[in-house]
Amino acid sequence: MNLLRHAIPFPLISLISGLLIVGCKSKQANTTQTQIAPRLIEPLKFADFTVSQINQESARSLLNCKVNTGTIDTNAYHFLTLNRTNILVETVNEYRQAKLAGFTAQTTADLSTESWFIATDRVLSFMEQAQPSNQSLFRAKDLKYLPVSLLNWNEREQGEELKRDAEKGMTLNDCTGPTSKHQIHALKLKDNGIRFSDDVCDYDVSELCRGDLDGDGFEDALVMVATYYREGSGRAYQCWVVSKTVADKSQLELKARVR
Repeated sequence: MNLLRHAIPFPLISLISGLLIVGCKSKQANTTQTQIAPRLIEPLKFADFTVSQINQESARSLLNCKVNTGTIDTNAYHFLTLNRTNILVETVNEYRQAKLAGFTAQTTADLSTESWFIATDRVLSFMEQAQPSNQSLFRAKDLKYLPVSLLNWNEREQGEELKRDAEKGMTLNDCTGPTSKHQIHALKLKDNGIRFSDDVCDYDVSELCRGDLDGDGFEDALVMVATYYREGSGRAYQCWVVSKTVADKSQLELKARVR
């Protein structure tokens, strides 16, 4: 048999080889994953400017910038007290040092001022550590699926019960019904967050920034929970790292409380 008669012509071999190479490159390009860069959800306000995006290097440089307090009253920066002595606190670094020394906010007005420092401090800390994410499984409107352990409680037994119910998968959204054991009212979506109430408190949950904080590839969110007691002037501000790593699970994960 004349093998040359059945051989593939050289030009055709070149064409087939080219197609195989292109095909391999196309497959490789299709499997390349686009990462999600860490980002601010809410612009971060300082006294003299506002930033809409921060990277790790700029987060460190902003630690010594004057924080916005939501007011033009310069006395607002004397919001921390120790042994009846008020000190001037203008930057996140000054705030951190004062808290380590034992200074606290004691009045309603001072607590409100401190909330600006808490948010700015936690955002800078988050953005300084966050890495790009490979995927994100939730949106801001999914904050209604936060676990019920987020609710305020006054007694140890209440806290333990909320924790057990959260471990069973109970979310804020599960508490909106009229027969719910931990009933909440008027749950409403807002830009980048939710608002709701229970029998004692009003809650305002705001998403501040996003990024992969723990290196698992999933996007995490930093959220601030403001709790206001309706009877009296008590209030509290806490920041949590929230994530979702299982697509078919509705409940979001509270990964850590950021102090």
